Amino acid sequence: MLKQFAFAVAAAAVSFQAAAACNVTYNTASDKIVKVVRQNGWGFDNYDVICKKLNAANAVLYIHGQATVLGNQSIGWAAVGLKDKNLMIFTNEYSGVSTSTHEYASQDKAEELLMEAINAAVGNVDLDKALASLADSRRQAKAAYGR
Repeated sequence: MLKQFAFAVAAAAVSFQAAAACNVTYNTASDKIVKVVRQNGWGFDNYDVICKKLNAANAVLYIHGQATVLGNQSIGWAAVGLKDKNLMIFTNEYSGVSTSTHEYASQDKAEELLMEAINAAVGNVDLDKALASLADSRRQAKAAYGR
């Protein structure tokens, strides 16, 4: 009986690890975005659903954004689209955007707002339509370039 219990616990742990192993990957040209994502981690809703759909479609998030202080306010903004995981094929159709501001003017606050904006922008992506648009872009590239 104890062996059966231990086996069940071990099986549950493996299942949990397999479920937790889904990683959302992204691409960006901004060192600042890399920094804030590493420091804060993802915070958007439906992480597992989004992760599984992206991985199944061989897609990654493509993130543009910035954190700055302007006019005595902290500002963070982000735009999120999709990119093929291996090829330079993108879609911005059905992408998500977000801007966050705060009256406390500091670069640290702006970087916090950048992460908030990234998470909100991911949540604003119409993922199913964006994935369909990416698939269409792949078909067009294959037809044009034979890849």
